[in-house]
Amino acid sequence: VIDDVVVIAYGTKKRRDMIGSVSKIKSDEMSLMQGGRFENSLQGLASGVQVVNDGMPGSTPQIKIRGIGSIASGSDPLWVVDGIVGGGSTMVNSNDIESIEVLKDAAATAIYGSRGANGVIIVTTKEGKEGRAQITYNGHVKFAQVSKILPSLTATDYATLMNEAQRENGLNPLFNIDEIPYLGRGVDWQRQIFRNAFSQVHNLGISGASKNLSYYIAGGVNRNEGVIINSAFNEYNLRANMKVDALKNLTISLNTFASYSTSGKGDTEGALTSALKWSPTKAVRDALGNYSQPGGGIGPVSDFNPVGLAREIVVDQNRAVFNIALQGEYRFTDWIKFSSMLAYRSNSIMSGWFDNQVYNLGPEEDVAGSKTQSSYLALQSTSILTFDKYFGLHHVGATGVYEYIADKYD
Repeated sequence: VIDDVVVIAYGTKKRRDMIGSVSKIKSDEMSLMQGGRFENSLQGLASGVQVVNDGMPGSTPQIKIRGIGSIASGSDPLWVVDGIVGGGSTMVNSNDIESIEVLKDAAATAIYGSRGANGVIIVTTKEGKEGRAQITYNGHVKFAQVSKILPSLTATDYATLMNEAQRENGLNPLFNIDEIPYLGRGVDWQRQIFRNAFSQVHNLGISGASKNLSYYIAGGVNRNEGVIINSAFNEYNLRANMKVDALKNLTISLNTFASYSTSGKGDTEGALTSALKWSPTKAVRDALGNYSQPGGGIGPVSDFNPVGLAREIVVDQNRAVFNIALQGEYRFTDWIKFSSMLAYRSNSIMSGWFDNQVYNLGPEEDVAGSKTQSSYLALQSTSILTFDKYFGLHHVGATGVYEYIADKYD
């Protein structure tokens, strides 16, 4: 619709006045994508956007806008959430989004300079609407499973083929010929590490507005199991957006967001590789209750037990995100206004790894683990002076911006 208002960098324009390529996605359009991450809706609803997800619970999809625009500086687009520059999709809960604008070409992203070389994604979150307070709930549950299990040999077929290979090489058979018919299906290692995963998302919010005050407060819980055993992602988030008309021409707004997430998995890559190699004639555990070991002339000699790799190796990550932005807007006239925003953004990550040597019956002295912590802090100050006036059939618009960002990474 040519009269749609589109957010572009430090202001808004009607779509008919745009000269750059911009896609706009509204919240009601994203609601049709229930059960998946909101980033995936960008690919379906915004042209020229490619979204790649590795499928692990809690993983952040990689977004490419019109291909790769930089060789050495990465290919991720620049995120802007309620005017806060930087960060990414971890700065927002999909249930809180009012609209998303995707700036795709040089004309649309020019004001961001080199930061916008890979495109810009601008997210606007919800505000309270005038009227009585509204309490909303949005939630869903889902079940996930691997769409296809690769065909594999039964224990009987595997033993028969192994004996034939031994015979062709002039070696003794590995399996008793009389026992082969009774081996049956054996162990399907893919089914041992895959599971039917259950996930649930719950969002609860309250919003409203009076003549001088609007508010939107919402919290969300996301509990997501992975289809590989011992993999999961949990997230808890809270948002509060408030706006008050302090004076006749002065509006003050405060937007805050906080989230805490945990993710964990085993050696999923190693487990997948081993599951395709291990012999169906081997049990998950031996007579002593230990994980079956590789070798013995049957199966791979260096890939360890798939179930042991998935359950005993620990790879986890805890992430804490906090954003707060205080903004004031003063309208000198209907066509001149000045706004100033001060924002603070933090992102702290604690990652851990632990190998207990249980899966390979290793010695205690080989037990190993590590913990690493990283944090990112950013302070942003943005001041915008806007001139927007019609002279009869003519329209004149100008925007002046001063922005300062100081950040620190440890």
